[in-house]
Amino acid sequence: MILKNINLIVIFCFSFSFGQNSELFDQGNELYNNGNYYEAIENYSSIVKSGEHSDKLYYNMGNSYYKLNDIANSIYYYEKALLLNPNSETINNNLVFAQNMLIDKIEILPENQISIFTNSVTKLFNYNTWQYLFIFFEYLAIFLFFLFMISKIPSLKKKLFISSISSTILFLLFLIETLSPIFFLNRNIKTASIYHPI
Repeated sequence: MILKNINLIVIFCFSFSFGQNSELFDQGNELYNNGNYYEAIENYSSIVKSGEHSDKLYYNMGNSYYKLNDIANSIYYYEKALLLNPNSETINNNLVFAQNMLIDKIEILPENQISIFTNSVTKLFNYNTWQYLFIFFEYLAIFLFFLFMISKIPSLKKKLFISSISSTILFLLFLIETLSPIFFLNRNIKTASIYHPI
């Protein structure tokens, strides 16, 4: 009997807090529509402090900050809303508008032809494949050089020497590609994009 009464009290408290939060949300929307953006943000923030999260809440907070020209906070809350509802076109559109309002807009520099070529070659294979090619041509160069040293026929010796030098050149190219900082930079960018900033 006592447990039943405690359960009823707990349920009543939770339903009261959810009802209170929906009232705060509606008041925040009304304040926003009347142009009282600071007060609307206070209402929305109190809902977040109570532990409730929704894409509409963060979207409205982003809109309020946008109206106050606080672009950084508006982008922050639009991104939080996108985490909860990634397919929302309105959130995406508002995020793009806010990002276009940034003063310190960083433009990506165009790449030169050498870096484009190097990046395209680097992206042909993954890191492990570059290592396997490097090791293969290392052993091939050693093997061909060994055959060159023990060979007695001059024409075969010439072919083995050229093959050994070619394998050594390929070995060095694959070594450079394996140790290339461009590869590590590209790899870090790909793995960093998995994690979300928020």
